[in-house]
Amino acid sequence: MGQHLSSRSYDVYDLPDSETSLLTKAESFPDLRNLPPEIGIKILSNVSAHELRVCRYIWADLASDELLWKRLCYENWSFCTAYKTPRSLQGRHFWKSLFNTLESGTESFNTFITDESNSGLYVLMSMRVLSDEPEDITQFILGTDLLKTAHVVELFRHRYDVLSCYISKHDFTSWFLPIAMRSFFFKLSISMRRLNAFKVHLLSEFSHRYCDGNPSFNIDALLVVVHSLILLSNDLCNPMIKNKMSKREYIKNTLHGLSSTRQGSIDTEFLGHVYDNVYLVGHVAPERLDGL
Repeated sequence: MGQHLSSRSYDVYDLPDSETSLLTKAESFPDLRNLPPEIGIKILSNVSAHELRVCRYIWADLASDELLWKRLCYENWSFCTAYKTPRSLQGRHFWKSLFNTLESGTESFNTFITDESNSGLYVLMSMRVLSDEPEDITQFILGTDLLKTAHVVELFRHRYDVLSCYISKHDFTSWFLPIAMRSFFFKLSISMRRLNAFKVHLLSEFSHRYCDGNPSFNIDALLVVVHSLILLSNDLCNPMIKNKMSKREYIKNTLHGLSSTRQGSIDTEFLGHVYDNVYLVGHVAPERLDGL
């Protein structure tokens, strides 16, 4: 007790080896301003938008280069209407400003429940970054992984024209029906435990698109089978239901529902195969657990 702790100055040799190594690397890192511009841009093309914003405090000119911000735009959003802007009309900081606008609109879209008044997409539309055309909205949705799936679905509830365009981008030619349903509905992560008007419309849109690629199926008969697969999935995949529907019961009930339609490619063998697929693989409309 009462010992006097002498003070002395510490230099780089007093630091742990790991910290000394980091300090040495930092001191030895070349100043990008002393390199040819094309090399500096090449180096900065490997950083994120956040890192690029930090870099502008050191290399302001390089970090503001339009080629870097254009790359970031296309990496995060492969399409938006503003990309069609003629080069002659692009301002000095067109791509950097566009990135900031797209980022802000995406954050707004993911923050608020989508409706006509507060959707981030409508913010982008008001700034002429995205048009109101269903084709452009669909391409924007498909061209980024940054939008929350639940909010995309909410947009579809308000914009059936966008939903139709979105479904038209899917090709189910020669796909086995349960696999096609599982692939499509997994992307949207919509619970099919309880059907409502929107979900019935969604099933109808899917069925029509499936028939486009598989013309041997009759649309009326396919609608019956699609709905039957939702009911079958809810039955087989619900642990609360003890007495599961058997294959014989499923085929019998579905054929009864098909009695007033032209069945086309749907027969007892086909229904047996779709039952087996659901029984072995699981729900045809699985819900994602990633919270997107």
